[in-house]
Amino acid sequence: MVHLHGASGRGSDNLRQVSGSRMRGAALWTSDAVQQRYPSFVIVPQADPAYAPTWVDKWRAPAKPDPARREPLELVRLLINELTRELPLDRERLYASGYSMGGFGVWIAVSRHPRLFAAAIPISGGGDPSDISDAETAVWAFHGGADNVVPPRRSRQMVEALRGAGKAPRYTEYPGAGHEIQSRVYDETGIVDWIFSQRLPRQR
Repeated sequence: MVHLHGASGRGSDNLRQVSGSRMRGAALWTSDAVQQRYPSFVIVPQADPAYAPTWVDKWRAPAKPDPARREPLELVRLLINELTRELPLDRERLYASGYSMGGFGVWIAVSRHPRLFAAAIPISGGGDPSDISDAETAVWAFHGGADNVVPPRRSRQMVEALRGAGKAPRYTEYPGAGHEIQSRVYDETGIVDWIFSQRLPRQR
């Protein structure tokens, strides 16, 4: 499980992304209840703004990335590859969740790497709906209906793009809710069982 923090978790101290309210997502995936039912490795990386303003510089991957200034999201992908060589990770059962800036990061990761994650939970985020059609990732997206930070249409557009490509994403919008819906999402009935039940489809 890879959990991507929101904007307030940015830094280089390897602490802000798991402190205060930012701890909510990581706390779920590392909880005794989840680990006893679904033993798993959990990665909670930190995006350093010295490399990019968010998880990426641009939504679409640059044709010629600068090796001296790798985007945080690209470093996450490289970390996954390295850990796959060192740990018994199941490449068909990698998962991602993220809130706000992290929700954008999840959508972008799913767009750039259509077969990297088996399932993803982007919260209060968005992406480029013209770049998501190849994704083979199962998606359950969440947004607050009254979010005035990231408008809910950003999630709706991504979900509709997937449906237009013949995929079957799930989408939950909380009427009247604002931007901060992490706690509500991670308390959602069935969310843990749903994500850990997903597996990438076999290559044709």
